[in-house]
Amino acid sequence: MKTFRVAKLRNSTVHYYGRQGEIFLNGTLRLDNVSKNDTGEITAKLFDENGKHILQIKYHLIVTDPVSQPIIEYTCSQGQSEFHCSVESDNPLYSWSFNNKPLLGVGIFHNVENHKLSLRNSSGRVTCTVSNNVTQNKSETLDFSCTGEDSMQVTGSGWCIGIKFSAIVLICMIASAFHIYTRKQNKQNI
Repeated sequence: MKTFRVAKLRNSTVHYYGRQGEIFLNGTLRLDNVSKNDTGEITAKLFDENGKHILQIKYHLIVTDPVSQPIIEYTCSQGQSEFHCSVESDNPLYSWSFNNKPLLGVGIFHNVENHKLSLRNSSGRVTCTVSNNVTQNKSETLDFSCTGEDSMQVTGSGWCIGIKFSAIVLICMIASAFHIYTRKQNKQNI
């Protein structure tokens, strides 16, 4: 454990020992320019005017870095959007918003897991907000579109049928070929 003196308060006069900080008359101690190396136990000792030790209080100081600006990474595949929020922070807490509305847990079209967000067949604006016990920071808003236009959902009477775009094209090609064939047959019969 390292020990350093910050200041001495005697008869309403403060004497500082080189460390940047301030002691207020109500006993508040403010330390400036702290770093993670300063994390640890702080002992405040109080002496009377004769120098007799009358009180000792121990505190545990935890220095936490502020949250850096989060960065969103984004992928889209077959209508499934995956977002990853990365940040430099101790004990980060993540929250997501979609089109300026908060997203929580699991919904019909979304799933939130801390630094990950999944959306299905969506387009809009996504923001990641990260906080710790000291600060909060927000990512830049990401405009995206991932609607999975290669598939179509047809719903009716309790049935849900997924039809791929290529199957629709194939059906249209067969219908067109049949139409052309029947027109040629009708012209030959005339």
